Amino acid sequence: MRDSDILLRLTAIFADLIGRDDLTIDPATRLDDLPDWDSIKFIEAIAVTEEEFDISVPLTQIDTIYTVADLIRVVRGQFA
Repeated sequence: MRDSDILLRLTAIFADLIGRDDLTIDPATRLDDLPDWDSIKFIEAIAVTEEEFDISVPLTQIDTIYTVADLIRVVRGQFA
């Protein structure tokens, strides 16, 4: 799976979670910089990402996710 494909799907996930159809993100986007972002949104994002990509994000990796690139790395790692 290409990073660009993962990014498109993550963009849709984040846009839905924060209710912004016009949301644009890139790998450098810090999750904390997203509008109305908080710890609950983070947990929701992980849960929806796991469902969307049919993966399981290990608890040890959750503490390493600060940017969209970090989340792409985690998703991509599940397909390696």
